[in-house]
Amino acid sequence: MTLQITRDLACADGAAAIAALVFALTANGFTYVAHSTGSGGARSASQPATAADLATALRTAHSAWVCVSRGTRAWSWQRSTGVNPDYRAWKMEYTASGSLTAGSAAAPDRNSSTSQYVSGNGFRATMPGSSTGGTTVNDAMKCHIIVDDAGPTFALITRRTPLPVGNVGAAGIIACDALVNPVWSGNTDPVALVNAGLDGNAADNALIGATYNHAWLKYGLGGAAWTAAGLENPANIAGNTNADQGGADVLFDARWYAGANVLGTSTLFKLLQPGRTPVVGVDSGGTLTYAAFWTVAVPNDGVALGS
Repeated sequence: MTLQITRDLACADGAAAIAALVFALTANGFTYVAHSTGSGGARSASQPATAADLATALRTAHSAWVCVSRGTRAWSWQRSTGVNPDYRAWKMEYTASGSLTAGSAAAPDRNSSTSQYVSGNGFRATMPGSSTGGTTVNDAMKCHIIVDDAGPTFALITRRTPLPVGNVGAAGIIACDALVNPVWSGNTDPVALVNAGLDGNAADNALIGATYNHAWLKYGLGGAAWTAAGLENPANIAGNTNADQGGADVLFDARWYAGANVLGTSTLFKLLQPGRTPVVGVDSGGTLTYAAFWTVAVPNDGVALGS
């Protein structure tokens, strides 16, 4: 496996960010399934020529959506706002296995048995929050995209540009995180799904809060439960303002849990102490192999993130 990383990608709005993720996925082993321009439009199985073209299609109307797959898994993102030009809120649906039924103008392809929404309308590619105001503002953003070319791991992390002041992490995070050493060895789908967005540029906190993340619990072991999941944060290490006595940034392996059940260790996310904002990054021996988003850090390409 090789992690393909796109750093500091400028996107004007949520439609552009979703389109950029889709093109990064399909360039690295994922399959394009279909998209729709939304209400009154039509489902199309043809991938647009460019990410800009897909973004334009997704901006057309309410309920516009796009779907990709990898092996037996599939992911779709659908607009959940009804007024143009508000492209901030997106529903994410995940399919664990099975054949997909073709969708329609207003409904993505899915499987009736193994498809589930990940926290409804949780993800927001951009948020009005405290820096702008209003409900239809699309803030300019930078995106950090990670794709495992062996699948199914990927992440889209968005942050405002210019970066707001204060202890901020990310405006929105979409991810499929394949678990390392899953506790339930019989679980046929050991992944955690993230669809997080919070005002105040704190979507990274939602990874720990188990609010916008879900996973199958004991999937394939005599039944499945789709349940909220979160990263363990022992002693509130993640984003703590106290530096290690050695003065270095410290990265801790992070385990996903659901209720009292540990699911496995994250592939993408590490807990970060002390908290660092995105423009700083994590200096791992001067190589900048991790990028910081206040409470967590993710793999990076060796260059510090810009503002």
